[in-house]
Amino acid sequence: MSSQSIGFANFALVAGVIIGLATNGPLSDWVSMRATKKKGGIREPEMRLPTMIPYVIIAILGNFIVVTGGYIIVIIGYTCIGIQVAALPAITSTYAVDSYKPVVGSSFVAVTVNKNL
Repeated sequence: MSSQSIGFANFALVAGVIIGLATNGPLSDWVSMRATKKKGGIREPEMRLPTMIPYVIIAILGNFIVVTGGYIIVIIGYTCIGIQVAALPAITSTYAVDSYKPVVGSSFVAVTVNKNL
């Protein structure tokens, strides 16, 4: 691949981030609302965690696609990686805010540091 093609492949990450940001909030709210109804109206922060399952699967799938694929396949893999890069930290941030309200500032620092590592 040429250097220009490699540069253009990075647009797939941006597309994945946009997809991840657009889908994680509504999906997380829907899953937690459904779990709240099942539990008789009691809402717990842990009800958001099952939302991470599809994004973890997408991340694993995206990594395997990038390693094994050609140019077009790499773009699909980068899109999958972009989805998880945006979605998982957003879901964990929401979980941290719901769980640890007195230390929200410190928890956001910890999430940001771990995300950037």
